[in-house]
Amino acid sequence: MGPTKSSKNKVCTELGSVLDDAVPMVPELRRLGSVLDDAVPMVPELRRTSSLKACLAEKVLTLAAEGESDPAILARVAVRTVQESLQLPM
Repeated sequence: MGPTKSSKNKVCTELGSVLDDAVPMVPELRRLGSVLDDAVPMVPELRRTSSLKACLAEKVLTLAAEGESDPAILARVAVRTVQESLQLPM
């Protein structure tokens, strides 16, 4: 037996509420995506794996959550931190 109409409506209402809360964050997420786009070329091409890009993205988000807002600093610190934590020559 599938979900009832009322349970579907409840899920849609909850999802709508979550999306409404997220909409103001869209410009910030685009800005952080741009920071990541700027950080990736700072890494030698042979090291640009999807895992490394995920590490960079995570670090950019962490730094932004800690209050850093300068895009150049976000990119530079993310690359340096990932490089140091993975002990990779870049």
